[in-house]
Amino acid sequence: MLLLLLLGVIGFSVSEWVPARAFAVSVRDYLGVRLVEGHAQLLCQAAEESKVDADLLGGIMYMESRGRPGQRSSAGALGLMQLIPAAAGDAARRLGLPDPSEEQLLEDNELNVRLGAAHLAWLLEHRGPWNLEQVLVSYNAGRSRLMGWIKDAGGYEAWRAAEERAWERGEAHSGALFYAKGALEASRTLAARGQLTPASGN
Repeated sequence: MLLLLLLGVIGFSVSEWVPARAFAVSVRDYLGVRLVEGHAQLLCQAAEESKVDADLLGGIMYMESRGRPGQRSSAGALGLMQLIPAAAGDAARRLGLPDPSEEQLLEDNELNVRLGAAHLAWLLEHRGPWNLEQVLVSYNAGRSRLMGWIKDAGGYEAWRAAEERAWERGEAHSGALFYAKGALEASRTLAARGQLTPASGN
């Protein structure tokens, strides 16, 4: 019964042939969305405080941690919103808070989401001509790193095209572009489901 419910929720019919790997990925994606929605109150409160879109914030959480607390990346990013300590400290100071410890970033979900929202708000405020995709690339990879990639490639579109070519050929790429695309798609999914919108007042 649970299997049939999951099939219905993620858009498959029982008559369709779904490869086992694709089915496993789809179930994981659905569960990740549900875990993010489980943090709706934190997301909406942080979005309201920082004046950012709750669904966009949820899309970032989806890509960063799939809504699972206590995550630590190999690059040292921490918690639900996968913040590096330097960015978290900058965001905390903008909110008038003390610099958080690594333990706080891992264990205090409310603080982690607030700081993630404040960091996103700062990136949006200082994006200049950048579109939302570029802002999300900078959330993932860092603003200065993206600026370096743009300079080296001769423009954002040239860098973007090179990333897509590398992905299509199975060559090394940063992954940051596909992170941004995933966050945008997840935010659209969350918006369509409507679990964050009512509480955020959007």
